[in-house]
Amino acid sequence: MANRGHQIAVIAQPMHKLMHRVCPRSINVHAEASAGQHIRHFRARACCQAVIKLPAAGRSIEQAFRNVFASFDKLEARLSRHRWLVGGRFTAADLRLFPTLIRFDTVYYSLFKCNLRRVADYHNLSNYMREIYRMPDVAATVDVEKIKLGYYGGMRHLNPKGIPPLGAALDFAAPHDRLRISAV
Repeated sequence: MANRGHQIAVIAQPMHKLMHRVCPRSINVHAEASAGQHIRHFRARACCQAVIKLPAAGRSIEQAFRNVFASFDKLEARLSRHRWLVGGRFTAADLRLFPTLIRFDTVYYSLFKCNLRRVADYHNLSNYMREIYRMPDVAATVDVEKIKLGYYGGMRHLNPKGIPPLGAALDFAAPHDRLRISAV
């Protein structure tokens, strides 16, 4: 897990090329200000450490659990006022948060017992995730069955038989309402 940030950066480079090819004027995945660093910190702290590493991190599971949802609450509030996480354009901060959101209801909610609320229960966060999913060529990068197999099959200490769930029934392609929020 220590190399997770590096792995995301390596993945982000080809995604940048893909996104730039698809929407060259509207996407700037390299533009990140201090707010972008805050979002990266959220992902690393709340989702990676607090969710995946919470038993091994030596932290209180209850505190880690609360941190995840406090972070989601902050993102929900931010996304109620801003179309994107950083500034008025889609950036690497959005790109990096997207996989966490896609995986949350399918994996983190049940496997890691982060079951206070689903991303689907957050109006702005779920619409934001669906807006990104509906961007050209993004849906093709999401394979929910492979995500489930990777986590449920690969984390035998949490799922000894490696059996993935049949659900959740999620419709990432459902319409979103993000156009109501100005990009600025």
